[in-house]
Amino acid sequence: MSDWYCVVNGQQYGPITREQLQAWILAGNVRPTDRVWSEHLGDWTPASQVAELRPNVDPGATPPPPPPADGSEIANKKLVAGILAILLGTLGVHKFYLGYTTAGVIMLVVTVATCGFGSIIMWVIALIEGITYLTMPDAQFQNTYIAGEKAWF
Repeated sequence: MSDWYCVVNGQQYGPITREQLQAWILAGNVRPTDRVWSEHLGDWTPASQVAELRPNVDPGATPPPPPPADGSEIANKKLVAGILAILLGTLGVHKFYLGYTTAGVIMLVVTVATCGFGSIIMWVIALIEGITYLTMPDAQFQNTYIAGEKAWF
């Protein structure tokens, strides 16, 4: 295992291990243009040009989807969304709660813009959705409304 050296803002650091230098690079303490040296390099080289110092992470990679929520979290979300739909559905509160901002705004605008006359239609929609939320299994709710991002019915 060889020792490494680096020059940051005119200040030389080292000897340090390769792992320590990689940690400094990841933390932003050593910039890609800062020069590094080790016996096998022969000359001071910009850190970005030394393949063995690059992290083993593809900067263009997208992370995998988050793990599914546990059963109690889904059940709670389903219960709250169902109650909000039944009680405050004409205002689209359940849509906002589930993260469907556009659908929530549509319900709110229809209710307000029609001076409440459109609220009858919005209440019927919300009532159907609330009952649907409350009666479907947790896994189906997760797949349809959380992971599947289905905004209506």
